[in-house]
Amino acid sequence: MSAQSFSTIERMATASKESADVRKLALIIANGSYRRPENEISNCANNVNQLTKSLQSMDFQVEKIVNKDKHEIISGVLDFIKKIQDGDVVFCYWLGQGSQVDEKNYFLPADDSCIQNERHIEEFAVEIEPLFKRLVKQNPSYVTVLVLDCCRPYYLGRTSKPICELFSIYQYEIFRFVFRVKLMD
Repeated sequence: MSAQSFSTIERMATASKESADVRKLALIIANGSYRRPENEISNCANNVNQLTKSLQSMDFQVEKIVNKDKHEIISGVLDFIKKIQDGDVVFCYWLGQGSQVDEKNYFLPADDSCIQNERHIEEFAVEIEPLFKRLVKQNPSYVTVLVLDCCRPYYLGRTSKPICELFSIYQYEIFRFVFRVKLMD
């Protein structure tokens, strides 16, 4: 995440006097230790630690889901959603490998050894949109921000061509629904 992007989020989270009375919740989902060495993200742990410290300095309650499989990620996100109250500032940051199949965006689990083709992505990866819609539904009147930091090439099986050249995250759709920000009057 760039310093300029984070600065914008920081201003949003601390902008008004009322923000001191608003609960601030953050969820960091990060996979960097993939089973396939070519898909590992070497600076993932460092990024998670830096982002956690920055969010905590702005009074965010931070939860982390790190290097987990599909079911652990979904379970962790659903547990986080249960804690959200309408009117909270909610920040959700996904760091790891991402891909797109049939115009649906997926976050890839740390155990990527079972993913050999794009159909396996649908089966073993986490579809992002339904979870984000649940976040928004839980907090309809205030701020919900989703950041996807999934820009590295992802290699399937033993191919030499990264899947992102074939099925990259469908960026127009992401930006169309990802940032739903409604500031209080």
